[in-house]
Amino acid sequence: MSFESFSTLKVLVVDDNRNMRGLLRTLLNNFGIRDILEAADGDEGFRLFQLSRVDIVLCDLNMEPVDGFEMIQRIRNHDISKDPYVPVIVLTGHAEPVYVKRARDAGMNEFMVKPITADALRKRLNMIMENPRPFVSANSYFGPDRRRKPRMFDGPERRGDYIR
Repeated sequence: MSFESFSTLKVLVVDDNRNMRGLLRTLLNNFGIRDILEAADGDEGFRLFQLSRVDIVLCDLNMEPVDGFEMIQRIRNHDISKDPYVPVIVLTGHAEPVYVKRARDAGMNEFMVKPITADALRKRLNMIMENPRPFVSANSYFGPDRRRKPRMFDGPERRGDYIR
């Protein structure tokens, strides 16, 4: 995707650190994205998400009083969510598997560990826009398909499809 294509995007940045929000705004501006909303926690982020159509959400995980995990779950599962399919990129300083799994289970699309580079963020934005993953709806999960590999088995004992 070219920078011209990025110029039509509206991005919601949710991070409790003002400096990080400023850095992300600068990076997004350099990609041609001008329509950027900012929030300092998950509650404010979800409120802004409800008030304005956004194309992508960038969010931190550790925020008070509402963290990124809860905000993602609201986006994906709340009855009043305007767009449960919006792509969510998590940006966090915590690379431990427990954080990755918890964010994945909340319904994030991509996971990035801070500090991030402009090139890495641009690649993730491209990936989300050019190769969106299908969404899965199961008893305890709604969000992007967690599998990145193509299906290898189509036999009679393959589990049923729940992809929307």
